[in-house]
Amino acid sequence: MPYNLTNLKILGRKSQTRLSFAIRRSLCTKCLVPLQLSGKIRVRKRRIRLSCALCNHQSTISYPINKWRASYSESVLPDSFCCNETIEKSNNE
Repeated sequence: MPYNLTNLKILGRKSQTRLSFAIRRSLCTKCLVPLQLSGKIRVRKRRIRLSCALCNHQSTISYPINKWRASYSESVLPDSFCCNETIEKSNNE
């Protein structure tokens, strides 16, 4: 295990904090070596499969097909342009 990454993991446990998502995803979960994106990458049906060059451990990253959509319409937001127009119309009447 690399010395710096071991210390980083130990410090995270001692202070009871988690490593950031980007750091966790960029490390091999088995040997804690940074993954090289130029290595083996396989993309299949909403999943990316990465292989570690050192220990050949495979990790899978899934991603959603649909884009994110707000669960509310923009007219509900107070900063929205259409909302301000309706407020002004109701105040004028």
